[in-house]
Amino acid sequence: MTDGWTEKSTIDGLPYYYNVDTEEITWDKPDALRTAQEIEEESGEWTWVPHPKQLWQPARILSRNSDGTVTTQTQTGKEIVIPAGGVVEGALTGGRKVKVELWPLKIASLKRAEEDLVRLPALNDAAIINNIRIRYEKDELYTWVGASRSVLISVNPFKSLPLYGSKQIQLYKQPPPNTHLAPHTYDIAKDSYESLLFEGKNQSILISGESGAGKTVCTKQCLNYLAEVAGSESDIEEKILAANPVLEAFGNAQTIRNNNSSRFGKWIEVYVDPVESCIVSSKIINYLLEKSRLVYQQSGERNYHIFYQLTKDSGIRSKYGVSTADNYRYTNQSGVYDAHLIDDAREFVEVQEAMDMLKFSDEEKDWVLSLTCGILTLGNVTFKAKKEKGGVSGSQVDDASIVQAAASLIGVGAEELQHVLNFRSITVRGQKATIPLDPEKARSGCDSLAMGVYGRLFDWLVRKINVSLEGTRGKFIGILDIFGFEIFEQNSFEQLCINFANEKLQQQFNRTTFKEEEALYIAEGINYTHIDFIDNQVVLDMIEKTPQGILPMLDDECKVPEGADSKFMTKIEDIHSRNDRFQTDTHRKLQDSYNFEILHYAGIVKYNGEGFMVKNTDNLFQDMYNMCANSEVAQMKELFPKTENRRQMKSLSYQFRQQL
Repeated sequence: MTDGWTEKSTIDGLPYYYNVDTEEITWDKPDALRTAQEIEEESGEWTWVPHPKQLWQPARILSRNSDGTVTTQTQTGKEIVIPAGGVVEGALTGGRKVKVELWPLKIASLKRAEEDLVRLPALNDAAIINNIRIRYEKDELYTWVGASRSVLISVNPFKSLPLYGSKQIQLYKQPPPNTHLAPHTYDIAKDSYESLLFEGKNQSILISGESGAGKTVCTKQCLNYLAEVAGSESDIEEKILAANPVLEAFGNAQTIRNNNSSRFGKWIEVYVDPVESCIVSSKIINYLLEKSRLVYQQSGERNYHIFYQLTKDSGIRSKYGVSTADNYRYTNQSGVYDAHLIDDAREFVEVQEAMDMLKFSDEEKDWVLSLTCGILTLGNVTFKAKKEKGGVSGSQVDDASIVQAAASLIGVGAEELQHVLNFRSITVRGQKATIPLDPEKARSGCDSLAMGVYGRLFDWLVRKINVSLEGTRGKFIGILDIFGFEIFEQNSFEQLCINFANEKLQQQFNRTTFKEEEALYIAEGINYTHIDFIDNQVVLDMIEKTPQGILPMLDDECKVPEGADSKFMTKIEDIHSRNDRFQTDTHRKLQDSYNFEILHYAGIVKYNGEGFMVKNTDNLFQDMYNMCANSEVAQMKELFPKTENRRQMKSLSYQFRQQL
C-alpha cells in the first residue's frame, strides 16, 4: 500500500514525494514507500556526536543513563558514551574540548544536501558543517545563507574545476528557461552589477574567511564577471584584471596555510556608467602590507613571490648582478624556494606583460626590478663590533662590496648608505649629535630601511596602477579582499592585527546578515523570532579602545624610553586579567613567558608578545629617510618626499587602526 504516495524528481534530479490523494509534497520518504530495513535503520532518537576528522557524525541514542551519561551508537556500530555535562575531549575530538549539545537529528534529512542553509530542518553547527561537507565532496563549492541570497559560503577545492570562464559567465548572466543553476560567486557579482544599474546605488562585496579559504580567487571571479558582462570602451576592464599579477607578485607569499596568501588588504572600486552599463574607471586602495615578512619567514613559508621570480630568471640575475634565492638572507631562512603549484618563471612573464598593459615605461620597469634586487641585496649586509671614541660600542660593515652593490641598485651613495647603517643622528635640546649603533641595532636599522623602501615601493605600484585605471567617476561596485583569520603554532603582532581586522568584519557580517533577513521576513509578512546575534564588541574594545586596549597600550609602551615587551605584558595582564576573553598562564612570569590568549569569534589564539614593540615601531631613522629623499633617481625621490619638519613616526598598529 502506497497510500497515494509517489516519487518524483526535480529538474536537477533531486527526489521528492507527492501524494495524489491529498496533494501533499515532502522531501522525506513516507513510511508507505520505505522498506522494513529502511524503517529499522532510521528508527529511534538520533543526534550528533563528535568525529575526529569530519567534526560531527550521526548517532542513535541508545539510552539516557541515571548518572547523566548518554550512550549512543554511530552508523558504523561504534558505541560512544557522552559524559554528564556533555564535554568530550580526546581522540574523538582531535584533542579539543567539545561541548556535545545532543542536537536532535531527523536522520532521513541527511539523504539530501540543501543549497541554502536556511532550508535545513535544524540549524546547528553539526547540520551546517555536514551539509557543506556533502556538497563539497560533490564539487558543489557554494552554498547560500538566507533567502535574500546576499551571503554565499565558498569552500576552497584546492584543485581546478570547470566552473569558471566566459561560457559559465554567460550562463549565469542569462540562464536558459527552466534551468536550475547552482550557487556561484557569479551570482554575487551579477546581483551587485544589476542592483547598481536598477537602483542607482553603490554596491559592495565583502570577501572574508580564514587564511587559505580562497578569498583572492573569489575576488578574481567577481572581477572576471564584471569585466566580461560590463566591458568598457577603453580596455579598462582588461587593466583591472592586469593589476592582479603585479599586486600578487609583490604582495602575496606562501604561508603554512596557503601557497598564494595575500599579505595585504585591498579595496577595489569598479566605476560603472549607469547609462551605457559599462565600466569607465577603477581605483584600488591597499591596506597595511605585512612588511615584517620581508625580513623574516618561519619554517615552511616564503618571502614575497617577486624575489623568487627574479632570482630564477637568468636574464635578471645577469642584468642586476644578483644570485639565486638560497644566497640571500631575506629568502633562505626557511629553506623553501618553490611554492606549491606556482610556476615562478611563468608568473614573472605575466607580471611583465601586465606592466606593459598598465603603461609602465621601460624606465619604470627597470627601476622597480632594480630596487627590488637592491632590497634583496641589502639584507645580506652583516655587521661586526667596533669600539668608537670613549669606548662606546659601535659597528662596522663586514663586506663593503655588498653595501656598494645594494647602493647601486637602490640608487643612493655607497658611503652614505654605509654611514646611516652604522650611525644615527639624534637631536637633544636643539643640538644634533651622531651616535654609533652596535651590531644588533645596525642589523635592526638595516632591516627597517629594507622594509621602509619595500613598503613605499608597493604603495607606488598601487598608485601607478591607479593612474592607468583613471576615468569618469560615479557609482561603483566595491570589492574588499583582505587577509583572512590566522591561527598558527606561533602567532605574533602580525596575526593580532590580521585577526583584529577579521573581528571587525565579523561584526559587520553579523549585523548585516541578521538585519537583512529580518527585513525580508517583515516585507513578506512572515512571522519570525528575533535573534540576538553574538556581538564581539567586547573583544574589539579589548584590542583597540583607548586608553586600555592592547594596541593603544602597545603604542604607549613604544613611546617610553625604557619601554620593553616584558613591561607591556605586565600592563595588559593587569588591565585585562578579569576579562573572560583574555588569559595568561598563572606561572607566566616565573617561566619568563610572553604568551597570552584571546578568545576570538573563530576560536582561541595564543600570541607570543615577545618582539611586539620592535614590529610595531617605525624604525626608519631620519638619516635613512633623508638619504633616500636625496637620491638622484626620480622615483626614489617620489617615494621619500622631502619634508620641512622632522618626520613624525607613527606606529604600525596606529596606521592599521586608522585604515580600518
